Amino acid sequence: MPNEVFFLFSALVDILFIWFATRRGIEWLLGTVIVNLILVGIFGAKLITIFGLSTNAGNVFYACVFLATHFILERHGKQKGMKTIWYGGIFVLFFGVMSQLATYSIGVSLSAGVNSAIFTLFSFSLRVTLASLTAFIFAQYVNISIYEWLKVETHGKFLWLRSNGASIIAQLVDSLLFFSIAFFDLPGPLLVQMILVGWLVKTAVVSMGTPFLYIDAYLERKKL
Repeated sequence: MPNEVFFLFSALVDILFIWFATRRGIEWLLGTVIVNLILVGIFGAKLITIFGLSTNAGNVFYACVFLATHFILERHGKQKGMKTIWYGGIFVLFFGVMSQLATYSIGVSLSAGVNSAIFTLFSFSLRVTLASLTAFIFAQYVNISIYEWLKVETHGKFLWLRSNGASIIAQLVDSLLFFSIAFFDLPGPLLVQMILVGWLVKTAVVSMGTPFLYIDAYLERKKL
């Protein structure tokens, strides 16, 4: 199965789960933010190609963090949205520390293959975790600030504009920081390509989720 199919399927599943979580309350939505950030920390080091261009496997998860935040902003306001920065930052940092403690603990010979695989993954994953944490804090602040500014300026209209407008700018900030930290040792042209492709992929995923923001807003108005 080509990577493009995996990309579209994983994006749709993640978006649908966020929408499902939205119907169950703020705790569920915060949970989707945390889980997706942890998935970035684990799979963000895996490089893939989609549509013939290089990027990493964590882009869908990271885009869905921003989408979940948009649901939080719509339903619970800016104050709750800002909490995602602290919740996400604390949990990602906790994940990074605990995964390193487990990675560097001495395994028995019976699990030698697993030990080696875990060390290979998580010794590099620390850099990815730090990159995602740094990028998340700055980009999420930009995301929330622009989203709320557009909401005020448009008097609560044009939901598509504030969701996609905030995403376009914030995802660029995220891609610049994340890829520059996580993959600084890659050749320059490849690094630039990954930044641009990552930015386009993440904004596309948020755009895929925009109709669900409208569906949720409609259901809220109808009290369904």
